[in-house]
Amino acid sequence: MAIDLFRWPPQAWPFQEVIAAAVESFSLEGRRFDYSRSATHQLRERIEELRRFPRRLEALVVVAHELTERECFNICLSQLQN
Repeated sequence: MAIDLFRWPPQAWPFQEVIAAAVESFSLEGRRFDYSRSATHQLRERIEELRRFPRRLEALVVVAHELTERECFNICLSQLQN
C-alpha cells in the first residue's frame, strides 16, 4: 500500500524507509492503530521492532525528541487505503 508522505513532517522524510515499514505494520491483522494509546509510543514501538533497518536508531531519536504527538498520529495513519 502507498504512504501519504504529505502528512509527514519534514524531519521524518530522511527516515522514510524505516518509518514507512512501521506505518505499514498498522494494517496487519491484530496490529491496528490503538486510538486509546499515544501515537508517539506506538510509532516508537513499531520502529524498535524493525531491527533490519540501519537508520532505525536515528529514526527513534527523531520520533522521540523532535515530533509532536499530532505529527506522530498523522504518520501512523498516513497509509492510503484502497
